Amino acid sequence: DTYRDDVLHAAGLDIHQSYAAEFAFNRGGGNVFSEYKPAIVQVTFAYTNTVGQRKLRIQTVKVPTAEYIENMFENADPEVITKLFVHRSIESCVKWGVNEGRVS
Repeated sequence: DTYRDDVLHAAGLDIHQSYAAEFAFNRGGGNVFSEYKPAIVQVTFAYTNTVGQRKLRIQTVKVPTAEYIENMFENADPEVITKLFVHRSIESCVKWGVNEGRVS
C-alpha cells in the first residue's frame, strides 16, 4: 500500500493454494514473553461474486501468544515449518545465489 506500511495487497490469489505471512512481534523493549497477551490479526478479502457484485469478507482472529518460549513449539506443525523454511531458502538462492541462500 502506498499510504500505509502495515497493509499488504495480494491480487489474484488461487483458492486452491495456501499462503503464509510472517509477522514481527515486538512489545517495545524488555522481554517479549513477560506480558502474556494475544495478538489480533485482521484480514480482509475483496472479491466479486458470480453475479458481479463486489463484496468484502473480513476475518478478525485473536491469536494466542506463548507465555514462555518453551510453549511456542508445543503446538507447532513441523511439516508446515519445514515447508516454509524450504521455500524461503529456495527464494534466497534464486535472489542472491546459492552461497548467500545457505546463510539466510
